[in-house]
Amino acid sequence: SKSLNCIFGTTNVLSVTAHGKETMANLTETFDYDYNESSVLDKLYTEAQEIKILMYMYTGMYSITILLGVPLNILVIITLFCRIGNYEAAIWLLGMAISDLIFCLFLPFHIVSAWDNFTWRFGWILCKLSSFVPFMSMYLTAFILSFMSLEQLFFNRFSCISCRFNASKNMLLMSWFAAAILSCPSLLYRVVQHRKNGEVCMDNYEYGTTGLVTSEGLKRKSTVLYMRFIFGIILPVASAAICYCLLVLRKNSFRIKSSVNYRIRKAVVIGHCLCWLPCLCLPLWQHHSTTDISAILTVVLPVSNALAAISGCIKPIIYITTGDSLFLPWMKDDYATTRDGQSK
Repeated sequence: SKSLNCIFGTTNVLSVTAHGKETMANLTETFDYDYNESSVLDKLYTEAQEIKILMYMYTGMYSITILLGVPLNILVIITLFCRIGNYEAAIWLLGMAISDLIFCLFLPFHIVSAWDNFTWRFGWILCKLSSFVPFMSMYLTAFILSFMSLEQLFFNRFSCISCRFNASKNMLLMSWFAAAILSCPSLLYRVVQHRKNGEVCMDNYEYGTTGLVTSEGLKRKSTVLYMRFIFGIILPVASAAICYCLLVLRKNSFRIKSSVNYRIRKAVVIGHCLCWLPCLCLPLWQHHSTTDISAILTVVLPVSNALAAISGCIKPIIYITTGDSLFLPWMKDDYATTRDGQSK
């Protein structure tokens, strides 16, 4: 059976045609000794073509993410350091920009791996980090968005700017720490497995090397998948929804809800969910499915991985399209609006 997983999570997407490199080798061997089985040749040729399509898609999408994400996130970081000052919203955006920049800097390893027929040549440390960093970025964004919702609802009512800034800074440090802890399964279960045609970086929830699937391994996998879905998607969406409902009940809340700051936060939450939801839901679907859905996942899984990678550059694009500028002028102007609206 074919095993499917997320490139940032459960397996290398090479498993979409699990024998990726083996397919290429078998195709060559078949041409050497068998010229009559046309159906076999057609099948092997089709699978080889599918792998080539995956190679081109991943290298193309990841390259675009790097070309956009690295300069845009660097520009956001420089802007926040030089132009904004001690506004609590600035430190939230700074934390996400640094995380996304690190995420983008790890994508070249996935590009080289995809271009090399999904063979992993960078060792076990980078194998673990290549999964740890994307999920840490996902968790960090989820926690920051949750804290930003709470901050907009409660903290701006206090007049002491330094108190609000220090509270935001402490919550950001807590977010980094919690994101690192929740991303540890990537360090524990991400391994380099040796195949007859090369090495593959993938998740292995079994402590042994026999390749047998045990109930304990399935429980560990299920726990990790649900943890990622709950903290990566449910938490920021629930926090934003609850705080929005409470905000609606407030008197004179229209100025806050119509502000650029508020629209950008809402857009970032939506963008985060659109990028990560497919990548987190598909492994859960596969894990609980009682039927063979590999044909479906062969099509949708690569798209979900590309969407997850786009999360590394989506936020600066939102700042440009929603805030009309990457230099974040709305942050200073919008601060006064938010404060006035919540103080009335």
